[in-house]
Amino acid sequence: RTTVVLVPALVRTKTGELVYTLGADDFKLTDDGVPQSLTLGADSGAAPLALVVVVYVLRRRAPLVAMGLAFAWVAYLPTLGLVAITNERADRYFYVPMIGLVLVVVAALSHGAAWFGAKLRKNPNPLTIMGTPVVWLLAAALVAGSGMLARAQSTIWVNEELMWARAVKAAPNSVRAWAGYASSLLEQRKTQEAEMAVSAGLQRFNEDSRLRELLALVYMNQGSYVSACSVLKETADDGSAYERAQRASNLGYCLMQIGRLEEALPRFQKARKLAPWFDQAWSNEAETLRRLGRDAEAKKLMDELNARDQGRD
Repeated sequence: RTTVVLVPALVRTKTGELVYTLGADDFKLTDDGVPQSLTLGADSGAAPLALVVVVYVLRRRAPLVAMGLAFAWVAYLPTLGLVAITNERADRYFYVPMIGLVLVVVAALSHGAAWFGAKLRKNPNPLTIMGTPVVWLLAAALVAGSGMLARAQSTIWVNEELMWARAVKAAPNSVRAWAGYASSLLEQRKTQEAEMAVSAGLQRFNEDSRLRELLALVYMNQGSYVSACSVLKETADDGSAYERAQRASNLGYCLMQIGRLEEALPRFQKARKLAPWFDQAWSNEAETLRRLGRDAEAKKLMDELNARDQGRD
């Protein structure tokens, strides 16, 4: 699983002036000495402040618009990257900002209805139905509609399996959707269903390394280590350092389980080199050494791992 980390960066010259011309190639990001992929996002730090200014200016001229924008600003804060939360939580609150947007729409309709009524009837009074302003009836309908959408969406977010199943249905050409769906099934030990999901995804993306590795994991959970080894050997060695390390360790584990111990060792060594913090590769290599009767080497390896962990503490 890949983790996306947001790292705000502010660079100044020796005289204290801000530098605005840097690109992604001007930065180097490592994790325990392992280079990591890096993308540079646009700075949107001024957007929230600009919205506050707009709300302040409109507070008297169009109070309903100001209220709606202010509500949307507060509701969208978790998704602006100012607060470090997961995408899953941000997605769960997707419909909350709609309330603010509903208020903005209602304000626009209110001004439009007043202008239209004044033009037709030369009467600035708002249109009403049974004594209730039409604009407020529209507001109630919009709020009820957004509430129904939120209710329908909540049935999809009941668990990971249902959420990813809906994602596959909505976006069948998304690799991430198929991988997430298969992973959710595998986590529940539904290996047959997971195998079907991975196979369906591979029909669209035959060379995708994530789906192929998931297929190997399904075989491993089913006890078919020979099949898992075959799939992993044919899987492209791409992705982040951690993904490559995980794939190499899984292949080594499969080889260890079918008794090809000498062939498994370099896989674990590769995994440790790519991701030194990946403890599973260390313990799997030590277990392989013990099965080979090389207990002293296994003990030395685990001592190195313990020393590394103590150094972190």
